[in-house]
Amino acid sequence: MLSAFHPKLLRANFASLPPPDPTSFQDRTYIVTGANTGLGLATAKNLVALSARRVILAVRSQARGDAAVHLIEQETGRQGVAEVWLLDFASFESVTAFAQRVDLEFQGERLDGVVCNASVAMETWETVKGVEMDVMVNVLGTFLLSLLVLPRLRSSARTTGQEAYLSIVTSGAGFFEKGTLEQIKEKGVLDLVEELSREGAEMGYCITKLMQIYAVRELAALLPDDESGVVIDMVSPGLVYTDLDRHGSLATKLSLKVMRAFMGRTADVACRTVLHGVSAGREAHGKYLSECLIKEDFVPEWVKDEKGREMQRWVWGCIVRHLEAVEPGCLGKALGR
Repeated sequence: MLSAFHPKLLRANFASLPPPDPTSFQDRTYIVTGANTGLGLATAKNLVALSARRVILAVRSQARGDAAVHLIEQETGRQGVAEVWLLDFASFESVTAFAQRVDLEFQGERLDGVVCNASVAMETWETVKGVEMDVMVNVLGTFLLSLLVLPRLRSSARTTGQEAYLSIVTSGAGFFEKGTLEQIKEKGVLDLVEELSREGAEMGYCITKLMQIYAVRELAALLPDDESGVVIDMVSPGLVYTDLDRHGSLATKLSLKVMRAFMGRTADVACRTVLHGVSAGREAHGKYLSECLIKEDFVPEWVKDEKGREMQRWVWGCIVRHLEAVEPGCLGKALGR
């Protein structure tokens, strides 16, 4: 969270964000994860307001999802556009069931964008099926869904002749983990996920955000947009008034409250960065987006240089091994190979 005070990221929090172009979303269909609250809810609401044809709120709770849809319909005046599908990134079974529903319901239908927004930031050690919760939700669940929906996104792009988008909501907080993954790799660790899931291991939100950044860059390299028609990018919305710190300590909550009061954005404003992520054009493929702009200069050289690319491939390989154990062949199907 201290990443907000990095000079570039600090300035980014104060940048004025342009309103989205309403024509970019008209009559299109989107999936937004973590859409019952905060940034996800604001993104879904604005997509409905911007004349999207269908917006699927992917949430863990039917009741909270229904409440979000009711709020969206009240505030936009548009009925029957937003709908609730259940999804829990902490459950591989939930992710695969959700993806199967996407595959079934979008046969012959357009799917213009998937926003992977759901994240957790745990301060206490918690695991699910032996995987640390931040890693499970922010990395494994997120990228399992990403791989499983890519065939439908590719199909939609091919049918419509327009770009489809896979956009991961990340954070510059990952850049404050310089050297952490290198230290783990130098110990001869073969399974990064397993290592981060050991009780007492170096773990947490920031590391998972760095893993996301490496993973997006590698997935985008494996699936060029000119072959697939799918733009894969990542968005940093800045410091936002949300409940991401709901699992944090009192000290964390108080420090974030002060930081947000100083330079935080409301979710309704910050979601403009996410909307940019699903409308930025092919030049955004594999890129880090911030302030509704492509901001590759925010990505440190140690991420982009040869050693960084080697780390990128290693992190991606560790992730994919776990995903292939859950859904064999998922990477090949995602790439159309």
